[in-house]
Amino acid sequence: MKSLMLLIFLGILGGAGCSKPSKDPQVTSSCESTNWDQSAVNYCVQESPGQNSKDVAVFFHGVDGSENSWSNEIKFQKLRQIWIDQKVPYPKIISVSLGQRWLLTDTATTELNKILLSTVADKVAALINQHRGTSNGLRILIGESMGGYNAAQLMLYRPQLFDRVALLSPGLFPISPFASDKELDDFFQRNQGSVTKDFVRELMGWTRKIFPSSADWARNNPLQKTLPIKGPELFVTSQSQDQLGLQEGARAFVSRWKQFGLRAEYHESLGGHCQETAATLNELAAFLTSRNDGRWEKQN
Repeated sequence: MKSLMLLIFLGILGGAGCSKPSKDPQVTSSCESTNWDQSAVNYCVQESPGQNSKDVAVFFHGVDGSENSWSNEIKFQKLRQIWIDQKVPYPKIISVSLGQRWLLTDTATTELNKILLSTVADKVAALINQHRGTSNGLRILIGESMGGYNAAQLMLYRPQLFDRVALLSPGLFPISPFASDKELDDFFQRNQGSVTKDFVRELMGWTRKIFPSSADWARNNPLQKTLPIKGPELFVTSQSQDQLGLQEGARAFVSRWKQFGLRAEYHESLGGHCQETAATLNELAAFLTSRNDGRWEKQN
């Protein structure tokens, strides 16, 4: 949740964010505009003729991105090139956008979270069924930064909907916006040299507007939610110099997932927010396309 908030805040300040657009001629996009609960939604079905498998992946972009982020961002072009070089069929992508900045929560409190998590879960399930058809292809969810928070929310709300989930530099804030001064000072000390204190403080204040009480925060914080007995295979990335300390949230989420008997891969690299390395992209490429059942059950 934190990353989501942070990216929103950085976007408001005019920060660079995660997106670095560059047109990719290898991708064909068919885009539509619609309404979910009277709110505008845009999505693009992005395919590479002759390259796609039977798998379908839903993608949630980061702050200031759009439904075109998957086809236009350089890192995802590099990901596709890995698959092409390895002659590996790869998923059809449904890139969904509820606006440049949006959060999936259980209660609508601002313009940023006016479409409820339950509504998006139903609509995404319908999109997957429409484009997967009767095939036995994998159902995949990918979220980057703000989209990583949203993907975590959706995965926990309806874990049976997905076989694999990739959370890339997810916005999982490791401390509460209602944290005490002592808790905040401890967080700054643990992340000395990488965290920007003013950004964190501003983010916490902004977050409290969306989650007016600690109970609201707890209900919508993936780090505090009950994990499923059955869940998708998980792939999570983060960066050790994340300006908001989001690597703490990513580590904690993966640790809980594994302790609950569910399978997860965690890849932390040097650098700042969203700076995925070539090695991480290679691991991600394998995770998204390797052929196994992708389902793991808690061992008693």
